[in-house]
Amino acid sequence: MTCPPAQEARSVKEGEEPVSKNAFTDHISPFTPANLSEPPVEEHLLQNTLWPETQKLYGHGYEIYCIASSPDAKYVVSACKATKQEHASIRVWETGTWRQVATLTSHTLTVTQLTFSHSGLYLLAVSRDRCWSLWKRTEGKEEALFRLSAQTNK
Repeated sequence: MTCPPAQEARSVKEGEEPVSKNAFTDHISPFTPANLSEPPVEEHLLQNTLWPETQKLYGHGYEIYCIASSPDAKYVVSACKATKQEHASIRVWETGTWRQVATLTSHTLTVTQLTFSHSGLYLLAVSRDRCWSLWKRTEGKEEALFRLSAQTNK
């Protein structure tokens, strides 16, 4: 496996501004191309292929299974793998402070899909317990951030 070489930059004449043709190849990459004859080791994968961590969401009991963001980018919701109701909750994070602002509970197994409506007023959650729940966003400070609007039963 080989990485393709970066495109060569064209020469720039005196007084002329350089023209960028491709933002992905016109910068100096911190990664080193490698010719591999066997599967890469973990260290190579960590340094050359994975996205760098910029933020972690602490609070789930297990690894995060699904995540969604509101259309106004004000909230992020996440859910983790779960075999019990206590872990099958949806956590709501405010993106301004990255603090958890709500926990939504209505499922008994892993929530597999989360999506906001285009208006951001509703959040739909689907779970392995074969149920879905619809949450309505509220903006009052005295009440909960999301209120359970509808759900199915087994």
